[in-house]
Amino acid sequence: MAAIGHRLQASRSVLKLSLQEMAGLLGIRTETLETWERGRALPDIEAMSVLAEKFRLSRSWFFRGDPSSLPCCLAKTLLKP
Repeated sequence: MAAIGHRLQASRSVLKLSLQEMAGLLGIRTETLETWERGRALPDIEAMSVLAEKFRLSRSWFFRGDPSSLPCCLAKTLLKP
């Protein structure tokens, strides 16, 4: 779970969104997003679909760390050593 939270937080950072901004765009409470990012819970399937659609982030990125389906500009930034 922690890996998914880390990837979610890294993605939000690259998109230059605050916790409050991303939560608002997803239609969830800030506390819920924070819980996901800290690895205490996982987003449900519906939330993952919204994340994938609104932010062009694939589920395979979140669940497996597979960058192959990320937009090029995000992949370069998220995968910096």
